[in-house]
Amino acid sequence: MEIKLIEEMFHQEKTLWWHVAKRKAAKTFLKQYGGPIAGKKILDIGCGTGAMMEDLTVLEADVYGLDGSSEAVGFCQRRNLKNIRLGNLERSLPFFNNFFSAITCLDVLEHITSDEKLLAEIYRILKPGGFLVISVPAYQIFWTYWDEMLGHKRRYLLRSLVKKLDPKRPIVITDSGEWGLWADAIASADILGSSVYRKAYNSNLHVYMPYPFPAAYYQMKANLVTKLPAGKNKKVIITELQSEPWLAMTSPEDSTPQKQSQAFSVKEFRDNIEFVKKIGFEENYLWGVEWWYFMAKNGYPQYLDFAKTIF
Repeated sequence: MEIKLIEEMFHQEKTLWWHVAKRKAAKTFLKQYGGPIAGKKILDIGCGTGAMMEDLTVLEADVYGLDGSSEAVGFCQRRNLKNIRLGNLERSLPFFNNFFSAITCLDVLEHITSDEKLLAEIYRILKPGGFLVISVPAYQIFWTYWDEMLGHKRRYLLRSLVKKLDPKRPIVITDSGEWGLWADAIASADILGSSVYRKAYNSNLHVYMPYPFPAAYYQMKANLVTKLPAGKNKKVIITELQSEPWLAMTSPEDSTPQKQSQAFSVKEFRDNIEFVKKIGFEENYLWGVEWWYFMAKNGYPQYLDFAKTIF
């Protein structure tokens, strides 16, 4: 990145909405999924002029910064930040294995020639069970003059980024079996997962209503999307077969075990199993195991007993 742009970032990143919103999102993800921040060793890769490091310091994290620009490191020092290192992000990172509890890497990967190598280094220095927050520019079709000015090598699709993060396992993306079109979901997935619900509560009419879709409806949708160029030779499975009630929850009385047994009977459970067999997909996953256990503990063991006959 040009020096004048780094200086501009130093003066703007504390107030410009783009930088402010990006840091806020990163901190939200860290708190929500990574747990408490205070006391954790957190590395900001491509720390730039240090605003993210400053925010994490305020949250009492043990913050480290790494950047490939000496000018950027100089601006971090002007913010009186500590633990800042100048390093080549194209090479091995200057940290021990399993050193950090969390790492942020915001708008950095697109600058790196070998982004897969950097990701491998991130895995090396991140503790098992550690948390990684990444942001990247999306969609090559949005490439502009500014990408070149900022030194970008590429833009990303969700699928391509996830594959770089974890190339060994397939990507499963789910969509509504009843209302989803499936085309967008299967384009980004290796495996498309569909829900199958047979009865749901209509909050407008205040009644439980059965879905009218036959098994052939799901078969037809699978046949169509797997013939599209983006869905060719991909698998469709059921990731959420209704095996518990869709509760109305309009009052506490609606959630008693007795009411729940009336909202979803063992016969309906059995019928749903037979229905999914007619759909004919190779893999089917049931949604409701914790509910069967809850009901068994509250005087209705028949759901768990029937489930035991399935597996």
